Amino acid sequence: MAFDFLNPSQPAFGGVAHPRPWLVRITLLIAAVVIAHMALLNTASIQFDLGQSHPTAVFTTRTIEPTPVAPVAMPPPPKVKPVTKQPPRSLDAAEAIAVPSQEPITLDSVAPAPEAAAAPDEASPAPDPATETASSESSPPSPAFTALNSAKHLYSVVFTKNSVVNQGTAELMWRHDADNYALSLLARYYSFPVFLQSSVGHLSPQGLLPTRFSDKKGLKSELAAHFDHAQGKLTFSANTPDAVLLAGAQDRSSIILQLAGLLAADPTKYPTHTTLSLQTVSAREAEMWLFTVNEPEILSLPAGPHIALRLTRNPRREFDQKIELWFAPALNYLPVRIRQTESNGDYFDAQLQNSQNLPDVMLPP
Repeated sequence: MAFDFLNPSQPAFGGVAHPRPWLVRITLLIAAVVIAHMALLNTASIQFDLGQSHPTAVFTTRTIEPTPVAPVAMPPPPKVKPVTKQPPRSLDAAEAIAVPSQEPITLDSVAPAPEAAAAPDEASPAPDPATETASSESSPPSPAFTALNSAKHLYSVVFTKNSVVNQGTAELMWRHDADNYALSLLARYYSFPVFLQSSVGHLSPQGLLPTRFSDKKGLKSELAAHFDHAQGKLTFSANTPDAVLLAGAQDRSSIILQLAGLLAADPTKYPTHTTLSLQTVSAREAEMWLFTVNEPEILSLPAGPHIALRLTRNPRREFDQKIELWFAPALNYLPVRIRQTESNGDYFDAQLQNSQNLPDVMLPP
């Protein structure tokens, strides 16, 4: 009969059941382990007995009375006038030209407010009227507009038509004397004219006052807009309705040199995120264009690298164009890049290649 290791009660060899040797060995081993653990526990309990007495060090303490100190009179804290930061505001055409914009207030630019009640011997001396007069005469207010020097500027152009990329050139001609100005922007594809925009008018302390704007695209007929400043009216050769002429209005060419002149006169008036609102006239209509001042950028141009300030006019209606203009402070805020993006994605991108100075005189028409 086969032996079943899983049934310890089965007889070993068909006779009387006897204890298994391996079972006896395991029992003895377990008993030895239990006795060893009890001995270790007994030793540990003796070694780490918390009730065991130890010699105790005796400390003697004494009380030290503190020496009285006379109270020190502290001056009252200064009264500081709270400063409220004003968010950037939008400037309309008149404000952008005539009124300096508010610069953002910073902690460095804020002078500490004087104390409300100062002792007579600590009061500031009264200002000297003669000193104030000399200071005001030595720092005249900055002009609202500074015209760029007469020059001819050549641009390299990349443009797309129905998503096909083409290359061409553009020429910005700018002339003025003490009273009048004339400018034109001509774009060519090889020798074929893509468009020609022209603007003529007068110069004023606040900037350009256009009298006529013309626009000719390719081989199409020229269209024009006329500015009647005396009557405050705009008329169009395209037989579109007349429009009201607002103060500071510009056409689609003069607005480039108008923005350049405003920045050149005093760039601190137009910090980042400032918005300039100007009525802009095409050959068919007049509408408000909002330009936002962005952070300066480093441009790699055909004329070389330049730091330029970007102004952006974002679309506000369907089929509106996006206009981006870059002005270089090192070149007296000359427009070094002009980019126009259509609603279908086609764009016209002109980048400054070189410039040629011209005398500040008007040529006969």
